[in-house]
Amino acid sequence: MASQRDKLTAVTNLDPASYVPGLSWAEDSADDGVDPNPPAWSGRPRGIQPTTVPIALVLGESERAAVLLTTVQAYPSGVSMIVSAHLRTPVAGDDIGEPISDGRLQLTIELPDGQRLTGTEPLPEYEHPNAQRLRPHQPEDDEWVPEHAVLRRLGGGRSESVLDQEYWLWPLPMSGRLRVSCQWLEQDISLSSHELDAQLFRDAAAQACPVRVERVLGPAFGEQAIAGSP
Repeated sequence: MASQRDKLTAVTNLDPASYVPGLSWAEDSADDGVDPNPPAWSGRPRGIQPTTVPIALVLGESERAAVLLTTVQAYPSGVSMIVSAHLRTPVAGDDIGEPISDGRLQLTIELPDGQRLTGTEPLPEYEHPNAQRLRPHQPEDDEWVPEHAVLRRLGGGRSESVLDQEYWLWPLPMSGRLRVSCQWLEQDISLSSHELDAQLFRDAAAQACPVRVERVLGPAFGEQAIAGSP
């Protein structure tokens, strides 16, 4: 198994607000069908401007493809990361994370406490004590959290030969070494592992801040001005 330690490249020219799909703002969404206070383990928190962790990592590569860890953003409650697959020959489909076969792209994150996550585990929603709605909703239901870390797939996108998948890692990792492993046998990428210092995420998360949105209506479309909260 090939191993690389801290193969990091500074990223200074990425605009996270334009690159990460669905960046959330502090808006009242009671009438748009979106939970204004989603559980922390379910995805990026609303109303928080994250801090971009200045790293990029080549997870694996071959003559046919390369898999990159690109935009990484830290929140107080967790980490959003984009895994980007670049292919010489386009492939059908737009999901790079579902292990339909042993040859599909497989990502594993091992946390400093030893937990191993792949992003294909059953969703935490199914573990909720009232998941089947067998009783009326209780206030304490909103306080429930999984007893383990969560890595879940969020939005994704693709072009002719580039496939992106966003992952949400909850909670914010504790200090220590975090190992990311990648394998994609269909594209001749053998298993490789890379270690990161989780303190990078913690330091970035400490700089995240609340944001507010002021909506100014234009002649035909609404325009948004984003400002950091004091």
